[in-house]
Amino acid sequence: MHAASGTVEVASVTFENNSASFDGGGVYATHAITLENVEIRRNLALTQTGGSGGGVYTEGSAQVAAASRFEDNTAGYGGGLFAGGDVEIAGSDFVSN
Repeated sequence: MHAASGTVEVASVTFENNSASFDGGGVYATHAITLENVEIRRNLALTQTGGSGGGVYTEGSAQVAAASRFEDNTAGYGGGLFAGGDVEIAGSDFVSN
């Protein structure tokens, strides 16, 4: 998913087996994003190019992850999550990133 403007709220979905040639294998957001009850699994930001945020890459502030799971994501930097702003994480799991 590529979110280039506005505030994005994502709930009760799965991002799985996605890839990007640089940043944000599963989700790439340039503004505020809220993830609630989201599964982010086996995504890839290609490490040959030094990609960041295999699961999620965010540039904006006010990033929120609640009751979500980040698992088996791969990147050069921030396998599960790479954030360029403030992040609030509650009740979420990060496993094998």
